[in-house]
Amino acid sequence: VSVTWTPPVVTCSAVTLGGLEELWGLILEHNRRMTRTGELPARRKAQALQWMWAMIEDSLMERFLGHPGIKAKLAGYEKRVREGETVPTTAARELLFLLDNEEWL
Repeated sequence: VSVTWTPPVVTCSAVTLGGLEELWGLILEHNRRMTRTGELPARRKAQALQWMWAMIEDSLMERFLGHPGIKAKLAGYEKRVREGETVPTTAARELLFLLDNEEWL
């Protein structure tokens, strides 16, 4: 939530082009204020970190779900957790261990 800017409500139309000049002026003013207070650069830095972690999470999930040993065993683990035959923590630990140590299972 920005402490620097409260977004105004404006109307515009892509069909008639009405209000676009006013909207563009508000966009530029928003950018000026956020830059002047340092809020925009701070948000960009936080956003860059969020993107980095999202990419790591996506890559790890892709690696996890693409692992042949995990592919072969995942449905069985899901079934045992769903039916209460094993606890989620045990299933997760064993599957994650399998990711790097396939020979143990």
